[in-house]
Amino acid sequence: MSSDKLVAMITGEKGTSVKISVARGRDEIEVEMERAEIQSEVISSAVLEGNIGYVRLFTFSGKSSEKLIAEFKSLDSKGCKSFILDLRNNGGGLLTQAVNIADFFMPKGQIVYTQSKDGVESVYESDNSSFGKKLVVLVNENTASASEIVSGALKISGVAKIVGETTYGKGVVQSFHPLTDGNSSIKLTTAVYYLANGETPNGVGIKPDYEVEMDQVNIGNLENDIQLKKAMEICKE
Repeated sequence: MSSDKLVAMITGEKGTSVKISVARGRDEIEVEMERAEIQSEVISSAVLEGNIGYVRLFTFSGKSSEKLIAEFKSLDSKGCKSFILDLRNNGGGLLTQAVNIADFFMPKGQIVYTQSKDGVESVYESDNSSFGKKLVVLVNENTASASEIVSGALKISGVAKIVGETTYGKGVVQSFHPLTDGNSSIKLTTAVYYLANGETPNGVGIKPDYEVEMDQVNIGNLENDIQLKKAMEICKE
């Protein structure tokens, strides 16, 4: 089942209930949850062993780039010498935020370009300035869309090494258009995006430089997160 279909089944009016079956080991537990507005976390960070700055970005929303850049600068000021950007399970979001984040890390060059059905291209480039510190990006099979723009652009430009699993493979730009009833909208695919090498991740994903497969339940568990351990190893080299 796609994540979009799952979200559509769970989402509903605030205050109403939804029953969810949870697989926990071999047991299946049914829980009833009340729907509510959730303020999701955008970013989390830490200083890891060896003065490694770690930042996990959960979504590309309105102020994601602003918060991420501020966090990287803060970790830099604390003496971090190398950095890990964790985009695992980040399903994407706004193209503008992806471009801003890639621009922060990259020197001058093309980040991404989009092409509409009519062949109209929009090109997004980075400026001369760059963060200039050693960077490793963590990805997995649920790293999608805007996350693939950032990880793909940083890989192609040589700014970062990518660790994890081949990403989801969503290389299209989609937009919502409200309908006249005031309650509904339609989501349309309006363009395909291409990285600086002329390739789109759509349907194929971004292949990591270091492939490390791992059970998602271990994400964030320092003892068992072998993808994070590999990223830290690269940072220390």
